Amino acid sequence: MGYAYEAMRAVMEWGFTVHAAPHLVAITVDGNVGSWRLMRKLGMARRADLDFPEDPRRRDLNHNIVYGITRTPWIDRS
Repeated sequence: MGYAYEAMRAVMEWGFTVHAAPHLVAITVDGNVGSWRLMRKLGMARRADLDFPEDPRRRDLNHNIVYGITRTPWIDRS
């Protein structure tokens, strides 16, 4: 229904305009396809350099992946 997209778009707008955040990041697990598709739809790009395991001693656990966007691309999209 688009609720997640609309909600996150509002949060990102708030972060960039009200708080003048220079960048925003979002974290999910590799297997959560819906979340990272939403991040892409919002204009975020994968930041594999920031990915990290759930527990460094247990590489078999969920692998956290990071997406991010800076202020300029966000403003240009709006």
